[in-house]
Order: sequence, then structure tokens, then C-alpha cells
Amino acid sequence: AQSPQSVNDVAFSRDGTFIVTGGQSGLVQILDAKNGNVQNEYERVKPDSASGTIQIIDIKKVSSPDKYTPLEIPVRAVSIRPAVGQQLAIAYDDGKIPVLDPKTGKISSPLEIGGRPRVLSFSPNGIWLSAGSDSGVVTIWNLSDRKIISGFKHRDGVLALAFSPN
Repeated sequence: AQSPQSVNDVAFSRDGTFIVTGGQSGLVQILDAKNGNVQNEYERVKPDSASGTIQIIDIKKVSSPDKYTPLEIPVRAVSIRPAVGQQLAIAYDDGKIPVLDPKTGKISSPLEIGGRPRVLSFSPNGIWLSAGSDSGVVTIWNLSDRKIISGFKHRDGVLALAFSPN
């Protein structure tokens, strides 16, 4: 399948069944790895209330996608949470990093990193999420309580992050 946008990041599921892309227009796609068919397409849209809560909709499944206003905030990175299935962390250009469960549509209140996020990585057990930014900030959160467990500043922008498998 061809993406209607330029793609900024790609993540592959551990079991090899699906691929996630995040792009410049703010679109996140989940594709079937065997045939490339788009299973889900998510857009971050203008919140429907004054609360400012992040709202992400599956434009393939919502009955009236025209009633939503896409924010078109670029997606800088995507990561698939291991051991939890299809949960996705999505790093937006505005520094917000929600975790989305495509099966339920539930979205966590976003984590935030100082600076524009560039990369994301889940720990192998799915307990921690790390993010690195253009400004060199690296932050690691414990997702069970959403607290920062570590953070530091690299001298340059962070281009890659990885956890040791053990």
C-alpha cells in the first residue's frame, strides 16, 4: 500500500504481522505486513471540548470523519509496546507522546519531553518508554505509574535509542 504522506518513522510488530507508520501530515497507519493493506488510519484531531484532552480517531472506522478537524501535527516517531499487543506510543512534533490502544481506542494522557521528540523505544518487557529529542533530552518513564525514572541531556540531538535485551 502506498502512503498518502511522507513517512517519518516505521515500526514492525515483534510477531511480524503488522507495520506502523507515522508521517509528516500527522497520520498514523497500521498495515498488514503480508499484503500491505491499511487496517487502521489514525489522526490527531482538535479536541471536542475545552479540556484540551488529546483526541485521536480511526478515520477508517468513525462514522463521520468530516466532523473532526485534523491538527496535522507531524508524527516524529512510533513504537509498538512489546508484551502488551498493539499499544502504540506516538511522538508528535509538539512534544506530546500519547500511548494508544487500537483495540479499545483508549488514549493515555500524553507524556511530554523537553524539545521536539525524535525517537521512541519501549523496553523489551514493555514497562518503560524512552524518548529522545532534537535538543538532546532523553527521558525514561515507568508506564505503570507514568513517572520519570531517568533523564539526562546528550550533547547533541538524539537520533537513536535502544534498550538492552536483558
